[in-house]
Amino acid sequence: MELDLNNDSNISKKVAEYQSAGISKKKAYELCKDIQALDVDAGTSEGKYSTIKTISTQGVSDKQKAALVATLYTTNDEETGKVKDESMLPYISTSGHLLSLYLTNKDTEMISMKIPAEFQSKKVVYTLTDAERALFKSTYANYFNSRATNVTSAEAIKKLRDDAYEAAKKAVINSR
Repeated sequence: MELDLNNDSNISKKVAEYQSAGISKKKAYELCKDIQALDVDAGTSEGKYSTIKTISTQGVSDKQKAALVATLYTTNDEETGKVKDESMLPYISTSGHLLSLYLTNKDTEMISMKIPAEFQSKKVVYTLTDAERALFKSTYANYFNSRATNVTSAEAIKKLRDDAYEAAKKAVINSR
């Protein structure tokens, strides 16, 4: 298979994005082609499920799978190009288990945790600085990872996810 990235800028961007997850250029290109071959609308829940299922069959590590899936849940500001909402999945130690639960239950709450650009608490909107985003990420990941070792049920993971989010919000608010 010849890697012709010059003729399709969308593929070139996706290949670069997937390479940032730690996979080779060839593997990233093959993944792009596999995803393009799916007969679903990528914007639908079924399309996202099919994409994630395709990622899960690529023969890459759990860490790489988490980073690849995270690209689906990370958004950038169209004007500045800066990350707006970043997926937490690569920072979660049990991401492989969460992906497995998602593929079994099709419940996006297992994998859609994000570091927000802003959040609201008690009717106050907090727009996060880069330092606060880093604090949110580390607080969330530390909280979740330190408690996730024995959590297996989807309900318990959702509660843990919500508790980690609240702890991260509190850390940001208290840092101001």
